[in-house]
Amino acid sequence: MSGAAKRLAVAAFAGFALGASVTLLLSSDGDGDARAARGGERAESMGRGEPFAPAEVADLRERLERSEREREALQRALDAASPAAVSPEAAGEPAGSPRPRKGAGARFAFAGSGKPIETLDWDEAGLATANLMPLLVEAADVTLGRREMRPQLWGDITRTFAPIITHAVQLQAAGVDWGHPFALANLVHATLREAGEPLDAEQEEALHRIAIRFREEDDRRRGGYGAETLQLRKTLDEMRIQDRFHAEVESLLRPAQKAILHPPVVKGISNLDVFSGGVVWDQKLERIVHADRAELRQRLTESAMKELGLRAAVQPSLALLVGEWEAALPDEFVGEEPDAIRKGEMERTARVAFSATRQAAFFDALLAQAPLDEAERRRVVGYGKVFVPYLER
Repeated sequence: MSGAAKRLAVAAFAGFALGASVTLLLSSDGDGDARAARGGERAESMGRGEPFAPAEVADLRERLERSEREREALQRALDAASPAAVSPEAAGEPAGSPRPRKGAGARFAFAGSGKPIETLDWDEAGLATANLMPLLVEAADVTLGRREMRPQLWGDITRTFAPIITHAVQLQAAGVDWGHPFALANLVHATLREAGEPLDAEQEEALHRIAIRFREEDDRRRGGYGAETLQLRKTLDEMRIQDRFHAEVESLLRPAQKAILHPPVVKGISNLDVFSGGVVWDQKLERIVHADRAELRQRLTESAMKELGLRAAVQPSLALLVGEWEAALPDEFVGEEPDAIRKGEMERTARVAFSATRQAAFFDALLAQAPLDEAERRRVVGYGKVFVPYLER
């Protein structure tokens, strides 16, 4: 496959994990970094029960309406350009492919969950996700050189992903995170049903129990954070709780159901493994390109100074701590040659989580030992990106 085709394959799905839905919308109007940062801060506030200000509600509603208008315009353009894309039979899809139908509310809810979860069109969200999964598998296969890039792939992914963005923003605007255990439970249920492998009654009861237990655990997690709890630690915690949630759900599934939610080719890839905790890292990676350890130390220092907005007076302490941070990284981690997935601008979830864990320890040392002012401390605490070493000789 040509280099241009490979780059197009990367563009077709990099960033299309569910966890990026709200970030993609918030960053679409020219003020992406600031809006995404505010969105992250508000998500944490919502977890503690703090209400939106009226101006924030109006802003979210305006962006939601704009996204729906853009989605309608995109659908009209795609219909005009490729009529077969909206007709499964014309496109040669199997007769059993998922079909749109009138939406229904949540299968799972809890006391106090209210309208955000109870009334969302989970049928449409499940249909979109059921159709998205084989497209992500196809895109991964293209990146791995297992199949050729077809020109329609980008359009198919874009068309399929549009309603997922809309639903994620609807939940976020109403104060519910897309990764909420009951949102995940309803998405699992709807996706399997729309893909033709619905949960049976026993599986539904077990999934409901899992959602209740993880909702309680997630509430305790959010309630236990202090003012200087690192954002990186919160994201690590969120990843781990979602990973355990999905692992328990997977243990309930029949082989055909597992094949829908957990295709082996996307497993463990943070940008593609939709039903895993890896989605929390989407849009949060800061790749540190280096040829050796000396360059890694230099670039880590430069990136930390820039990303954290540190004063020149902090640099000597920072450089010392970066040296300790880098020296503790194992040789096999620093010197790992990038595979096709990493060359395709994606990362393995395990590698990102390892980087985040080591970076959190570095941030702890920075807060304890460096001469930071209050603004710098706040930036260190609130910084959510992960520095991931990338070997490029």
